[in-house]
Amino acid sequence: MKLVNLIIYIILCFSYSPLLAEKTSWEGYYSGVSISENAGKDKIYLNDVFFVHNSLENPSDRNGSLSGLFLGYLLQKDELVYGAEISSSNGKIKMKNVPTNFVEDVRDFKIRLGRSYNKALLTTSLGYFSGMATPDCVATCGTKKYGGHSLGFGFDYEINKSLFIGSHYSYKVFERHKYDSGPGWGFEGHMHSVEVRAGFKF
Repeated sequence: MKLVNLIIYIILCFSYSPLLAEKTSWEGYYSGVSISENAGKDKIYLNDVFFVHNSLENPSDRNGSLSGLFLGYLLQKDELVYGAEISSSNGKIKMKNVPTNFVEDVRDFKIRLGRSYNKALLTTSLGYFSGMATPDCVATCGTKKYGGHSLGFGFDYEINKSLFIGSHYSYKVFERHKYDSGPGWGFEGHMHSVEVRAGFKF
């Protein structure tokens, strides 16, 4: 009987040990580096009319990689975690059929809300992003800074008191923008982004 009681006691200790573990604190400033893969579709317009031509797929696929830096600040109350983050990434997200048409210099601002589970942090995010679009007709069309809204969710995991790793998915939507000059080319679309990252808590 004593042996049975001892076994039950040991099982209960192991079962409840995560609850007795020290809470992870996510509060404060943090920063780090990220790499992301991005894919989406653009709809192309000429003078606000959907452009149809045999030589160009429309909507057109777009994909590419970005690398960047991020900086944020979080507040924490018990398991509830919330705050804001900014990031800047570069690389080229190219149009599949016209590689000389690409977007770059993508910047994000997002509000984060989530919950801490021991060493893990699960968050949702809502934000605004901007980037620079360069078309293949850049000599006559110019470039265009564009922007839109993003919705996402992420997962971070604490390695130690200072270091963490994580991943984040976001869905970005941007309304129609026209290039700064030329015959009236414009575009609108959406993009999926999957990011892996490593950071440092101050």
